[in-house]
Amino acid sequence: MVTFWLAGGDADGAFTIHQSSGEITTTKALDRERVATYNLTVVAKGISRIASTTVSIAVLDVNDNKPQFDWPNERVLVNEDAPIRSVVFLAQVSRQSDMADFLSSTGDSITAGCTTPSSLPTHQSAC
Repeated sequence: MVTFWLAGGDADGAFTIHQSSGEITTTKALDRERVATYNLTVVAKGISRIASTTVSIAVLDVNDNKPQFDWPNERVLVNEDAPIRSVVFLAQVSRQSDMADFLSSTGDSITAGCTTPSSLPTHQSAC
């Protein structure tokens, strides 16, 4: 018979292991913003031998934080003779939000956009 136990990597007690099956389960809710990866040391003991391995568990993020815009108010200036379909604004969210993490990881952006002339501050835009 083999017996399993966690010997390290779980300082906050987020996991447990079934001593006879080796099945690892969570004991509480995980939060990626707090801990992104756990490296658990799993030990197995047979009749006369002991072995250990490291199990890396990556916590995937879910959209549990609301997106936050970089600036609370935006002002956009658009020339009245701007061509139809001109991009007038590029909305962006701050890095603290899950949406920003998601967009960053996928290479996407939220677009409603505009080209910002160098004469305006970076948080303002005009077309």
